[in-house]
Amino acid sequence: MPDIMNRQKEEEAWEHYTPIGSDEYEQANQERIKDGIIEVEKLGDDEHSITLVASVKVDPETGKAISGHENRPDAESMRDTAQAFADYLAATPAEQRFVVYEGDKRVFDNRDEAITKAADSGLVQHLAAKEHIPTVSGEPTEAETTAIMERLGVNQKELLALYVARGLESQLTNGEADFLAGYIYSQAARLDMEGFHNYSESEKQEILASGKLDELKAELNQKVSELLPTLNELYRPNLDSKDLLVAAEDGSIGVNPEFADNIAEITMDRLNWSGEHRLNEVAKLSMEMRDRVIFHRVLEAYNSGKSPFVVYGGSHIVTLKPALQAYSESTK
Repeated sequence: MPDIMNRQKEEEAWEHYTPIGSDEYEQANQERIKDGIIEVEKLGDDEHSITLVASVKVDPETGKAISGHENRPDAESMRDTAQAFADYLAATPAEQRFVVYEGDKRVFDNRDEAITKAADSGLVQHLAAKEHIPTVSGEPTEAETTAIMERLGVNQKELLALYVARGLESQLTNGEADFLAGYIYSQAARLDMEGFHNYSESEKQEILASGKLDELKAELNQKVSELLPTLNELYRPNLDSKDLLVAAEDGSIGVNPEFADNIAEITMDRLNWSGEHRLNEVAKLSMEMRDRVIFHRVLEAYNSGKSPFVVYGGSHIVTLKPALQAYSESTK
């Protein structure tokens, strides 16, 4: 009976969700970013609560909030997040402590490395590990993502285009920029696309040991080149009818030089949810799908007696806060 009641309350609370791009969202988000500092909100009461931390990335030269996640160890938002976590520890009994983080599990022993490689998610995972606090990713599994997006009318190639765009800046700055095909191939394999193999670590090591890495790279370049027409067709409406991805004479895959120097602006602003083209719609649907799963993950912890500490991109917190607040108030 309690589970049924909780699910009913969850559905009722979800009616307060604020969709990205709505007037309510825009007003709340502008309020959130105006001073360029993280927003910390505690829902519930001292005995049982949900602590939300809306992360923010700030341009160090202008001091203004910009798109993306902060990966500078000396950023004020990283110090503020650590302080919010310390305050949470002081106010929360050990048995109620629980962390919900964004993205994949990535635990680093070193604070600066955690931030550089995994932004605010890396920091909170690092802090939780030091205190032996249980954690969970708020993200949907690949199976959940594919199934839900399919029900929402998004096909596999549309989802691939979104995935590739989302990680492109990170790949070019922190990844293997000279082998973009490897990144695109891995995203296709992640979605279980026909003809794309998800290489295990042991397989990768075997390829390196056998001296066949260059041979494999050539094969992956060729395989990914077959995807370029479909991907570019989805990107062109957002990019003034220009291709985002190109194949060089040697077969390697790269970013159109016209967009390479401002790839963050391209991927975060023009290929994300803000716009009226199909890819923008897919991004909105993806975000709402993610938000619903995050919402459920947080409430699973809350309903089990935990007082979760939730660090997420500010846009997610803006959309979710009214629904989480409605739920916490309904359980008082």
